[in-house]
Parts: sequence; C-alpha cells; structure tokens
Amino acid sequence: MEDEIKSILNLLRPGHTALIKYDVMTPALAFLILALEHYYTEKRYFVFWNKLTAKKVRNFVQAYEPIQKFFNDAEIIVVGDVEMPLGRVNRVEPSEDVEDLIDKIFDLISRGRGVIFNFGLHYLRCFDEKGMLKGLINWLGDMEKHINYIFMPSRFIEYKNGFLLENLPDLTIHLKVPSAELIFDKSTYQFEIRHSLIPGLLPTCFSFIVKDDLSLE
Repeated sequence: MEDEIKSILNLLRPGHTALIKYDVMTPALAFLILALEHYYTEKRYFVFWNKLTAKKVRNFVQAYEPIQKFFNDAEIIVVGDVEMPLGRVNRVEPSEDVEDLIDKIFDLISRGRGVIFNFGLHYLRCFDEKGMLKGLINWLGDMEKHINYIFMPSRFIEYKNGFLLENLPDLTIHLKVPSAELIFDKSTYQFEIRHSLIPGLLPTCFSFIVKDDLSLE
C-alpha cells in the first residue's frame, strides 16, 4: 500500500498543489509520515497558520520520535507567538487581513524551492472565507517552484464554497472513514482521489490499514 501511495507522490511536480482532506487525524498523520519519508532529501517547509495548530503539531512531534528528524532541519513558519523548539523558525504576526497574511507567508517561502506542508489554513476560512479563498487563489497561481500540500479536516470543507475549494488544487485526496458496512477493522480507512489534473492519475478509491506505528498496509 505504501508503494501505491508513493507512486502517486512521484507524479507531483513543482507548481502542483495537493489538498489532503481527512475525516479523522490518524490516516492524515500516516500519510504525512509517508510523504516526509518520500521527500526526505528535499527542502521542507512547515506552515502553521495559527498558534493552536502549531502547538498541537509540536506536541505530537515531540512525543513521536520517529518523525522528529523531518522537522529538525526544516523551515518552520508560525503565525503567532508559540514555543517551537523545532527546525529554523520564522514567525509571522497574526493579521485580520487574511489576504495580507497569505502574501507575507508566500514572500517567505518564495525565496527557495522545496515541499510545503500547510496546517491550520481551515481556521482562516471560518473567519474570512472570501479573503482566504482569494488569497489562496493568488498564492497557488504564483507558486511555481514548490510542491504544496494542504491538510484540512473534511468538516471544514463541506459547506458553502467547498466545491470550489476542492477543485482549486491540482489534486484532491480524501482520507475517509468508510461507511459502517465496509468497516472490517477500526484501523481501516479509504484513500479516494476526488479530483485530479495530474497526467496519468485518475479518480480512484481503495482501502488501507493504519498500523499502531502509523505505517500503512
């Protein structure tokens, strides 16, 4: 199963954005770890769009040693003032102007090239959906040198302009909790490609299992 997902990651190129939509955190963490292993030799950026998200991820990383090596040499961008003893930290002041905030973060990232992992962007949508969507459209339109991953909970996407948000990226993956009749084990999830503009990658759906160590089978 890990090889199947890695073959999908291999198809993404600089300038591509993938939205990772998840029902619960466990499969999202398993996917993140697999992606970090895949991009281990690339420059990595972690963007935490608010200090609550930064705190949650920091606590998980500090408690889960196998993932720490991916953060220690990464560029970490944090919106807000929260302790972050990981990587090379750049802090950005929070702003009620969501478009301006997105521009500031893009300016920091645009100086280099690599792979970006975004967390907590969905909270901006709660407070300023129009500004968030407009800023995101501009950002994705300007991004040429990075592969960009945006992690968002399903419940924050599936209302109002959710269809637009799902179709902005080049690829939308839904990590699903299967319906009751399809559940054979509590650790079974579904990997669904809902939208793809990546040549050779068509919409599909398959099941996978997350083991206790967050590896996949």
